[in-house]
Order: sequence, then structure tokens, then C-alpha cells
Amino acid sequence: MKRWKRTAIFLAALMILSSLTVYAPAELAGEEGGEGEVLVLEHTEEEILPALELKPAEPFNPDPETEPELPEEPEERTVFDMDNRVTVKNTGEYPYSAIAYMVVKGKCGCGWTGSGFMVDRNKLLTAAHCLVCSKHSECAKSITFYFGFRNKNSYRYKYNGKWTAYAGNLFRDRKYTVDWDYGCVKLYKNVGDKVGWLGSYWGMSDSQIANQFLYVAGYRDGVLKYDYGFADAKSSQHIKYRMDTQPGNSGGPVFTRDYYAIGINIAENDSYNTGYRLTTTVKGDLDGL
Repeated sequence: MKRWKRTAIFLAALMILSSLTVYAPAELAGEEGGEGEVLVLEHTEEEILPALELKPAEPFNPDPETEPELPEEPEERTVFDMDNRVTVKNTGEYPYSAIAYMVVKGKCGCGWTGSGFMVDRNKLLTAAHCLVCSKHSECAKSITFYFGFRNKNSYRYKYNGKWTAYAGNLFRDRKYTVDWDYGCVKLYKNVGDKVGWLGSYWGMSDSQIANQFLYVAGYRDGVLKYDYGFADAKSSQHIKYRMDTQPGNSGGPVFTRDYYAIGINIAENDSYNTGYRLTTTVKGDLDGL
């Protein structure tokens, strides 16, 4: 293998591995998540359709009185040079209540945590590498989804029932790249009626993305934080931004001020962070669950 190819794969693996939070089994003594199956899908190409050809799915707040005030766009803001993220104090308020803290156990026995977010009554989006062990390429065996999480004894809603997931073919042949790093999860209960869900803007164009003031949010070690700023298209599958994230934030939403998700936070490096766009391929997989 050529040196540049080895280097590219190694750097991509670092981005993905750094975005996971691994836990020791002793930390989850007595924790039993709901069992499910991850189906790895094979896609060969990605198609981006103009957003105006699709009707965006609308967000849903189960309790409008709990909706918090998001910060307005600042006139001046320094990002990336320091951690500018904001800790969410009331995680049970919408839209934060729709973001899940995922405690995962793999078929290989490894454990890790990640983030996800509801986009319908019983549908959730996350990163593919939150569903597959990055060390052994083994799929998740069980997941506990906490919404409005503060600690194991304080949360708005806990789901540890049956689930089924589709994952992009990120882990085919144990090659770790940001390509196809998305996961679609079906929960066998209408969790969204309890915690709400974000709207989804499928197939947003490059220019539309560049004009959006955005937020990125996710859990790390059970603490929910968000940052805000702007993003640019990186490819037909990805967006890039200098909003701050940390390991564990993978699978969290990139969303607009009016609570429409446009991407999934998946990776980070020293130059920019990466999100997976909500493309028409992702929508097709989600609808197929």
C-alpha cells in the first residue's frame, strides 16, 4: 500500500476513535440495555437532491412551555482556539430532551458511549461508529438510550427496549473512514411523544448550508454541551465547521435555530470538525426501517 494511503487511513481512524468515549465494564454494573440488531448497508454512491424538492420533516415539542431560549448569533466570536461550548443545565427541556445519551455494549464485550437524536416518534439518527466497535468491527449488542440525562438516577426518559439499526458501510473490511458514517435506529416505542424530536432538512444545498446559523450538541461522560456558529460543505456527504466538539459528542445533531437537523456530528481533528449531511440516501434508509 502506498504511504499516502496508509497515512490517510490512519488519520481517519484517529478522527473516529477520538470521537468515542469508552467505558470500563465495572462502571455499568447492573446496567442492562435493550438488545437489537445492526444491519450494515452497502452503498456505492451518494445523491444530493435540491432541498426544495423535499418537504422538510417538522420538529415536535411535547411540552412547548419547556422550550429554552437559544443564544443569538454573536457579533464577534472566537472559536476552536478554546472550548466555547455551553453546558446544558436543564437537559429535559426541548430541544435538548430529544438528544440521547447512548450507553452501548458490543457483541465483542467492549463498551462505549455516544449521542443520538430523535427525528420522528420512533426514529433516531446517530453516527455509524456509535453502533459498531471501532476496535473489533463488531456491532452493538445492547443499547440504553437516556433522554434528558443528568445521571443514572436523574433523566427525563430511559429506553432500554428492542431496537433495529441500519449503519452505513463505514466498517466494511475494517477500513475506518468518515465515509458513510451514519446510523438510523428504529425504537419499538413512540419515545418521541415523550421527549420530542428535531425536524429534519433533507438534501440541503451547499449554499443553503453556508447561510445557516447552526448549533452542534452532544454528550460526553454524561454531560450535554453545545456550541454554535457556521458550517460549509466539505463534500456531497459531509459538512465541516469550527464549532467545538469533544469525544463522545459523535452522533449528536447539527441543527438550525428553529430545531431542524441538517447533519450528524461524526469526527474531529485539529483543523475542523466534520458532520454527515442528512442526504436523500440517509432518508431512504431511515424510511426503510
